[in-house]
Amino acid sequence: MSRMFFWCCNLNNLVISSFDTKKVTDMSDMFFECNNLNNLDLSSFDTKNFNNMNSIFYGCPDCIYESNKSKFKKFKKEELF
Repeated sequence: MSRMFFWCCNLNNLVISSFDTKKVTDMSDMFFECNNLNNLDLSSFDTKNFNNMNSIFYGCPDCIYESNKSKFKKFKKEELF
């Protein structure tokens, strides 16, 4: 899932609740520079196998991280941006 929405600058609302992330390990740069994204619910993501989250939220509004931070407790905030 790495770079799936990379540089999707015009993306502002994304519904991905049906994604099955049980076997996903790399989500690096997934929302890289999605700077207009203002609604993203990752509550359905199973993050236990994630090991690379580098820059998943790089360039995204802080509200995206704040509304989903409970899913990324094992990672430092600095790794995610």
